[in-house]
Amino acid sequence: MEITEKGKSSFTHLIVTLSPNEEVVTESGAMASMDKGIDVRSELKGGIIKSIIRKIFGGESAFI
Repeated sequence: MEITEKGKSSFTHLIVTLSPNEEVVTESGAMASMDKGIDVRSELKGGIIKSIIRKIFGGESAFI
């Protein structure tokens, strides 16, 4: 995995280059773009109850 930081201050973004079979986990809505051939999955981390609590009280997305 190779990570390159671009931009300044609040507009910083990362370019992540993955080798075959490597994974990266991001928060829902955090990816700006991706190359073709990338498989994207959504899951409820921690199960349905923890995800709902995280959404209600933490302001986070239920899906990660």
